[in-house]
Amino acid sequence: MNRATCACVFGLAVLVAAGPRAADTRPSMDDVLARTGAYLKLYESQLSSVVAEEHYEQQYTNWEVGRTTTFPQRRTLDSDFLFLRLPGNNSWMGLRDTFRVDGKDVRPANSDLFRSLHIENADDVAAAVRISSENARRNLGDVFRTVNVPTMTLDFFTDGNRGRFRFRKSGEEKKDGRVLWHLTFNEIARPTMVKTAEGADERSRGTVSVDPLTGAVERTVLDLGDDSRADGFVRSRITVVYGQEPALGFRVPVDMVESYYRPPSREYSQLQIATHATYSRFRRFQTSAKIREP
Repeated sequence: MNRATCACVFGLAVLVAAGPRAADTRPSMDDVLARTGAYLKLYESQLSSVVAEEHYEQQYTNWEVGRTTTFPQRRTLDSDFLFLRLPGNNSWMGLRDTFRVDGKDVRPANSDLFRSLHIENADDVAAAVRISSENARRNLGDVFRTVNVPTMTLDFFTDGNRGRFRFRKSGEEKKDGRVLWHLTFNEIARPTMVKTAEGADERSRGTVSVDPLTGAVERTVLDLGDDSRADGFVRSRITVVYGQEPALGFRVPVDMVESYYRPPSREYSQLQIATHATYSRFRRFQTSAKIREP
């Protein structure tokens, strides 16, 4: 069975200066991770229930056995994208209400998918999960995926999940007068937070760029899966860039690039999926519904 990727819903270094010089006040790794956790705790209340317009371009190539020429398939989706924080299990979800496919309107007049949601109990949370799965059916290719949510990687750095990962500082970068830390992360706990469609563990690893003084996240790079030789193994990478949104007053995902690659094997043909999503027109989703833990 094809090992497709889907989301699972559910040193302290203080240097003491010699002589009259002051102590080095640079933050430690523990400091930066704690600040990132505090930033994301506030971020949940800021971004959850925000709607953006998503322009999502996909290209799919499948090198079928016996074919001498392969032409990539392309699809463009324009959707209202609802950022939704699920209660209880520390998971971000993204719901798409697609209104245009390849330039053609597909949403009925007066349709409003999100306003029909009232996520107040387990049945309603399950309904949101079903919507997410239906969204995935519009994706090109035979790799079923629901991990194409720009905020998904943020779950790894929350207070409740950081212990599942090993972190290491891999570098620094100066940007807009600030210094950003690049941190690598590697999931060491089992079962993993992300699963294949068949329920197998899918190890997460990658890098995150953060402001070490505020914990603000600037960029995430997520690699999924282990370098396995098993038939149907899919290598995945999802890169998300965050930018300041004046209308809301905080940083939001503005760009997401995905790549999925399956090498040829005895049972599967070689395939490659490349996508690029951009986000704009951020606004608050006005509803009286309150998300409660089931």
